[in-house]
Amino acid sequence: MRFLCVYPCVAILMILLASCESSPDSSPFDPIVLMEVVEDSFSWEIKELIPLETRSDNLISTQVELRFWDDGYLIWESQQQGDVHYFLSDGAYAGKLLEVGEGPDKVARISHLLRPTNDLEILTGQGMDTELIRFPMPKGTPESTKLSVLGFSAEWSPSERLAVYAGHNLPVSDHRLYLLDEEGGIVGRFLENDYSNDMMPITGVNLYSFPDRLFFHDSFDDVIYEVVGDSITPHVSFDFGRMAVPAEFWEEDLMEGFMKLNERGFADVYRMHDSESYSLFEIYVQSMQGVENHQVLLDKSSNRLKKQVLHQHDSAVFYQPVGFRSDRELVFLVEMKTLKSGVGQMELAPGLRDQLEGWADDDNPVLIVVALR
Repeated sequence: MRFLCVYPCVAILMILLASCESSPDSSPFDPIVLMEVVEDSFSWEIKELIPLETRSDNLISTQVELRFWDDGYLIWESQQQGDVHYFLSDGAYAGKLLEVGEGPDKVARISHLLRPTNDLEILTGQGMDTELIRFPMPKGTPESTKLSVLGFSAEWSPSERLAVYAGHNLPVSDHRLYLLDEEGGIVGRFLENDYSNDMMPITGVNLYSFPDRLFFHDSFDDVIYEVVGDSITPHVSFDFGRMAVPAEFWEEDLMEGFMKLNERGFADVYRMHDSESYSLFEIYVQSMQGVENHQVLLDKSSNRLKKQVLHQHDSAVFYQPVGFRSDRELVFLVEMKTLKSGVGQMELAPGLRDQLEGWADDDNPVLIVVALR
């Protein structure tokens, strides 16, 4: 979901599809019409169930961010901007790699955990300052770089530019996306903040980083861009039909506008996952009846699309994908209780079904690894 965040003494405003300094054109491809994508169950084989080891000092929910790293899994308590845990490939707990708090070997705050390489990098800051801190692994001296913009999240592009999402944050940020060099200097500005109506910042997962590509999506926009060199280019766009955010939303009082939006319902890109053979787009459709996750799968070899629609409160085991572990292996995160109650939805080999018997409902979540076919 998207979260509204208020920052003191800062006038925050927003506009849909705002212009930018080097204005990227609309997507060169036909938009994906969400309601016309054929709804069909995905064809896959469940390969593994990986319970994340439960201890008294590592209890986590599914409101986290997962990063694949060193043949294991980093779990960042993103909703609380909390600790970063490391689990081995079999789910065994290896400890906290970053801990939030006061004192030696701790960090004051984690605003964003970047996709890791050999080292770990976080975005942090207080007030009007934003810093990028690199932690050499396994135990090196942290290196800090002060950025020239105030950002909510950041990721490195293949061309070694740091993409920083600054959001709808006038007068502090005159653009919503910046590209920085390795010293923190600005080399590109995109999506100008030139609006005039009061609005609070809307933050979420805006940067989608993969080993050789970086994509960007602005809240309530219908285009996903790719960061290429010192610019951005449209990658794919969506047509949400009657669930698109109406133009009058941007002209109304903030609270009244959101109330009307929730009453009529709306759609927005939540996340993107990518591999060599597939792209998976999560489109959240929200209404008074609840939230649906329209998972749209693109088979790149045939350019065929299909989707499955999962409801947030229907104990949907496959509601939360967290990324491709390999080209055809997709990983989901699910609460233990939800997994056990929804086991009837799944085709499990006898050995995997037997694993469930020894797990408690309040244990840490489970990773489900499926192979697309």
